[in-house]
Amino acid sequence: MTTRPILRRILISALSGGISLGIAKLSRASATDSVQIAFFFAGVVFVIQALVDFADQQKSLVDDLSSQMQELRRGVDERLDRVDQAVRLTEIVEELEGSIGAPERPISTLLARVTNTNLTIPSPIVGRLALEETRALIELLVGLGNGVAAYPGEDRDWLLELTRCAKSQIRAISTAVVDGGGPRTFNRGFWFTQLGKSYLKEQQKAVQRQVSVRRIFVLQGTRAIAARELLQICHLHSQHGIEVRVLNVQQAGMDDFILFDDEVSYETSTGVDGLSTTLRSRRDHVEERSDQFSRLWELATTPDLSDLAS
Repeated sequence: MTTRPILRRILISALSGGISLGIAKLSRASATDSVQIAFFFAGVVFVIQALVDFADQQKSLVDDLSSQMQELRRGVDERLDRVDQAVRLTEIVEELEGSIGAPERPISTLLARVTNTNLTIPSPIVGRLALEETRALIELLVGLGNGVAAYPGEDRDWLLELTRCAKSQIRAISTAVVDGGGPRTFNRGFWFTQLGKSYLKEQQKAVQRQVSVRRIFVLQGTRAIAARELLQICHLHSQHGIEVRVLNVQQAGMDDFILFDDEVSYETSTGVDGLSTTLRSRRDHVEERSDQFSRLWELATTPDLSDLAS
């Protein structure tokens, strides 16, 4: 308690005592009675002031405690919400990994390493790279959840990872416009690039896992002839265990796509902005692509590779 409130109480009490003393004298009370009355009223006023101040302090203390309890409650609620979100995230991750058959559980392993170790980022640019890769992964998941995910260019990771993940079959339409050197030739095209060679090796590994791999090479023009370069590419595919056929079509604009396990369609197209890649997972679209491939496979012919086999 500070000095000023005490002095204020004494002054008010003294003033009250003086007033009561004056009233007692006016009422012709004796000097002794007047002094006793003055002291009594002064004491009563002092005690009343003390009780009022105490009540104010108590109210202030209760208000402070109430505010602190509210802050504590908000903090506890936030922590409980975070714990609840973490539990739900763990359950979702475990359900996802179980549904897709991922025995190594990569997402759970990543979360465990982040939470159980001191994760350090060597430099800001590396941190930004990690965040960008995380953002790209989120966009991919959201896109596939909506049925479509797009990428400007030909995504190496999508192509190779989907090939590694295939369990039953890979069926592809390979057009000369996208994979070759022009509408009528595959000379010096995709299959001569490092990505094409890596993709071919991954397909061979898929065949070794008992995955059926089929490819139709499409030439534009009903009179187009499979050049020796294309036959060599077909022979190379055949050596890797891939079934190949060649199809001549009159119309332009045949779609270039790859079906993985009849669950997702990897589609590549060319435009004014160059090459672009789209992943489509909508059931009706995948079924349409599957029917399209089956029809074209029946129309296509098996190339004569006898001259190259020797």
